[in-house]
Amino acid sequence: MQPIKCPHCGAPSPPGYVPPSGQFGYACMYCRQTSIQGTPEPPPPPVTGQSPAIIVVQAPSHDYDHHHHFQAAVAHANTARNISWIVWVVVVLVVSLGGSGAAFMRCTKSSKLVSSLVWDGSEPLHCGGNENISVTGVEAHFTAGQAIIAGGNCQVRCTDCKISAPIAIEASGNAQVTIINGSVQGTETLADASGNARVTISGNATASGEIRKSANAKVSAPTPPASATATATATAPTAPVKPATVKKK
Repeated sequence: MQPIKCPHCGAPSPPGYVPPSGQFGYACMYCRQTSIQGTPEPPPPPVTGQSPAIIVVQAPSHDYDHHHHFQAAVAHANTARNISWIVWVVVVLVVSLGGSGAAFMRCTKSSKLVSSLVWDGSEPLHCGGNENISVTGVEAHFTAGQAIIAGGNCQVRCTDCKISAPIAIEASGNAQVTIINGSVQGTETLADASGNARVTISGNATASGEIRKSANAKVSAPTPPASATATATATAPTAPVKPATVKKK
């Protein structure tokens, strides 16, 4: 490396002075002037083999948003329409029955549509606790067991029903079973009542089978028609009539 000389006075650098690499400021110890010495280092070469990361953010499509909002609006409209239809049916039923909740419940307990939801006859009817069940037009036919099983304080009312089973009605506790019109056939037992149960079969109803009662239970069922009794009496054998005797004087 060439010795340093002050550009102002031409004096050399002190003995043993080692100038740093690159460009630097040099203060002359003789004239006290400062000068820039050395050659600046070249800039580092550019880094090759890597490219800057590019992040692309795509704006949401206006068509997609429009389609999505349209589908959501259609779904909400369908739901609202279905709810409105149900509310309309409920209102019509309530108004047609005088606007009372009790009347509406009477309708739901007696209509065939709701009866199929309460009991459709595919399985035996089990009623207990304080339940109050009323059905209409149910057909229930079983080859084993009971058709109606009522216990507790349950109340069952069946109108225009057709029921047949080995034991048509089994009632216990304080249960009340009322059959109006229709037919009830117990291939073994028409009604098996115990406790304080009440079984009433009335109206234009036909009933057949043995009646069993215990404790304070009561069973009321139609008796065979009078015509059958009359026919049985007419066909019964009669005693032969003796000829009248005439006395001679």
